[in-house]
Amino acid sequence: MNKNLSPVPNSVLVRGSNGFVPLIILLVITLLTSIGIGYYAYKNGQIKLPSQEPTQKSENSIGIGFGLSERTLPFLRYLTNANDFVDLMNITKSSDLITNANEKSIQTVCIARSLDGLKEIAALAKEKEVICNYLGYNPEDREGTPEEELNDFVGSSQKAQQTVQSYGLKLVNGPGLKYISKQEENYAQAAKFTDIWLIQTQGLTIDKKTNKHATPEEYNQSVKRVADMLRSGNPEVKIWAQIVLTPGGVEAAQFTPEEIVAYIKSVEGTVDAVRIYTTGTPNFEDILQKIINLLRPS
Repeated sequence: MNKNLSPVPNSVLVRGSNGFVPLIILLVITLLTSIGIGYYAYKNGQIKLPSQEPTQKSENSIGIGFGLSERTLPFLRYLTNANDFVDLMNITKSSDLITNANEKSIQTVCIARSLDGLKEIAALAKEKEVICNYLGYNPEDREGTPEEELNDFVGSSQKAQQTVQSYGLKLVNGPGLKYISKQEENYAQAAKFTDIWLIQTQGLTIDKKTNKHATPEEYNQSVKRVADMLRSGNPEVKIWAQIVLTPGGVEAAQFTPEEIVAYIKSVEGTVDAVRIYTTGTPNFEDILQKIINLLRPS
């Protein structure tokens, strides 16, 4: 034996049938054997790699909402985001639908067009034993909202908040587009009494005279202008934007799913959620499905 070579310490030798074998060799053999067994198991389907499907949307991503009805019931399974919601006006006929949304822990907004209506809805919800996470105040310049409420929107918003808070709930303020557009100076003041503001943006997506559709950039600028006014009065207010699939129910003005998705993506960071308004769109289910598929591919 060459005296210049250091002997292998006994601590790293094990006795084999033919004498001592360096322990490191056994470790290498064991490792290679394990790799081979693992590869065989993978090839034969006994080991599954982690799924490569897209992960669920972050709670901070833009939410999706729509009116709750028998026709939209199948779409509830897609509302898994913390900012998602459904809304409705008629609790009396729809308590079973609300229960369905409650069981899936989806935020539910119960809407009224008057202050007295808010009280009636809260009482009905208690009677029907359903959960309305929010009460929605939807004053419109038409039948359903008393004139005295229309004449004092800021004061009415404050009373709406007081009513809603008395039931331990939060207020969604969603005034009609034509009505509020005549008094933009009241955005900031009314926002002080609001938890969530729903901007009806149908007039911001299309030129009614020409039916020309706004670009996503133009749409975001218009929505941001209103959002900035609201946040100047209440920096904590959450904002939802309502997008109408078929403005005015005019088929020629109908948006494609791709256009709606482009609008929605343009306001990410400007609003917290979008409400997709389906009324006036025949067979809206196909369009809504495509929109959801584009926004949340599975």
